[in-house]
Amino acid sequence: MLGAAWASLMVGANAVCDYCYLQNEIHKPFSTPTEFPAQDKYCTQYQDASCCTAEIARKIGNREPIYDPEKTFNYESCGPLSQKCLDFFINEECFYECDVNIGKFRRHQQCEETLPNGALEVIDIPIKASYCDSWYEACKDDQLCAGENGSIFDAECFNDDVTPHCRTVAEHYNGNPAEFCNKTFGSAFFYETNENNAYTMWFQKGAANPNDWVLPWVDYPERCGFHSQDDTAAVCSAALQPDQEKSYKDVAIAAIVLSCISIVLWVVMFGFVCNFPGCGNKKHFDPMT
Repeated sequence: MLGAAWASLMVGANAVCDYCYLQNEIHKPFSTPTEFPAQDKYCTQYQDASCCTAEIARKIGNREPIYDPEKTFNYESCGPLSQKCLDFFINEECFYECDVNIGKFRRHQQCEETLPNGALEVIDIPIKASYCDSWYEACKDDQLCAGENGSIFDAECFNDDVTPHCRTVAEHYNGNPAEFCNKTFGSAFFYETNENNAYTMWFQKGAANPNDWVLPWVDYPERCGFHSQDDTAAVCSAALQPDQEKSYKDVAIAAIVLSCISIVLWVVMFGFVCNFPGCGNKKHFDPMT
């Protein structure tokens, strides 16, 4: 019980103020709490620990380009997507821009050697099969551009006329949700049936990020050089609001209380055992006597 209390405290705080390993000029250096405007609908689940700013989240929700418009894929180049399908694609953008955990899957270890894309590209992020299935079901009847490799980032989808490459998601991926998940974003994601070792791209606002508990044994790559190597604790202390600081103090106090309860329980249990005759007079308790 004592170990569980401290483990809960440490894991729960882990993603707050972690370094953001996907880096460029728009990403924050650390995953700090972010105040999203009340009217914002998207990305707000990352309010407790986010690598994206509220401005980036606003652009994602409004479908405004974050990067160079000429190099940014337009999901609706083949026509408007249904809202249920579009929501999944927006959730993917929030996941990519805001979730600190995907930094484990940065494609290049030495990002400075391959700038500008080396610090942003990811590879083989495991996504829950059930999430991919739901995404596919939401989009299977929608028109999408995908090139020869089945990716929305294939060169064909950046032509002036993408009409020859517009088909329904079901047609592009042969009715296969796994193929959809594995190909749509190139090699960024893959369909993982072992969901204990896979990420989700969406969770409820106010809930803990379930991705914080996934694949803890996978190491992060080296840091990028976009930001100075400021002390993490100092950066985070400045970013935390007074009420959030109080929240973390409350968690710490709760852990200490649990620890005290654990000690009391052990004392009570020991006292119960020592009610047996001879317990206090022998170095080793013998249940046969």
